[in-house]
Amino acid sequence: MNIRERLNEIRAHLDAIERELVVGLPWHEAPEWAMWAAMDSTNQWYWFESQPIMFKAVWSNNIGRIDGFKAPAHHDWTQSNQRRPE
Repeated sequence: MNIRERLNEIRAHLDAIERELVVGLPWHEAPEWAMWAAMDSTNQWYWFESQPIMFKAVWSNNIGRIDGFKAPAHHDWTQSNQRRPE
């Protein structure tokens, strides 16, 4: 294996690790009804009462309440959907 192939292998491994990183959300500040959280493409976080679905550049939910909150941006908004820890 040459050095370029090894670098590509390392980059792929680092990308996989980065995808697994989970932003620590302030669940202790979440409304009691909030069971999910997700960040849209503009880096705005929202609490959701029921599981949101991705729709174009946002997470959406036709059932239940939604409320915005501030938190650090996730590295990939499409992977930001998180269920409330038990």
